[in-house]
Amino acid sequence: MTLMGDPATKIFGERYQHLIGAAGWLAFFFWSFVLGHFILLLGAALLDDLLYDPIRKATRAKQIERLAKGGGPSSAWQRFLARLIIKKDSDETSFDQCPNVVKATTRSGSLN
Repeated sequence: MTLMGDPATKIFGERYQHLIGAAGWLAFFFWSFVLGHFILLLGAALLDDLLYDPIRKATRAKQIERLAKGGGPSSAWQRFLARLIIKKDSDETSFDQCPNVVKATTRSGSLN
């Protein structure tokens, strides 16, 4: 028995109704898995640029790099979220890659 406005019938046709029992559950889990990956990709594409990148650029090492290049500091909210969300040792490689920038910036007092 199908509902008159069953959207699955409109999308998949009459074939999906024959999937009952284990075959139906297997099809459900497979398509849930595939749909979940597409939702993840869409979310990553949209949210990385809007949310993650500004917060990631507000970490201490990224701010030092930006200030050394003449840029301005991040907003207080971005720095707060960076301290809250990003692990402390995530920027260690950045400090190792630019030791001269860190030394010059700490000598000039820009970190205070």
